[in-house]
Amino acid sequence: MPDAIVAALAAGSPYHTGTADTVAGRAVTLLELVVPAGDASFPPGPLQVWLDREFAYPLRWRDSSGRELRFSQVAFNQPVDPVTFTFFPPPGARVQRVEPGN
Repeated sequence: MPDAIVAALAAGSPYHTGTADTVAGRAVTLLELVVPAGDASFPPGPLQVWLDREFAYPLRWRDSSGRELRFSQVAFNQPVDPVTFTFFPPPGARVQRVEPGN
């Protein structure tokens, strides 16, 4: 969720907790709030966010303009192959190690 919405919730902006539902096979709770003017991420007005009950991650949202995003599949805390984070320089590239402070 955009920082402005998180900040609004932290500042005590009113919100309504809606019904329980399922999104992407996960239990979610609907959270409804009003986005104030000036948030560049969402138009002002009502925003509905369906939060995963276990991880509080937004799995669906709908804003006042009718834009909607909905996950159809999600998995949390899955093992990640270490090769995913291995750097493979392109052929012919010169690799130089830079130490902090240099």
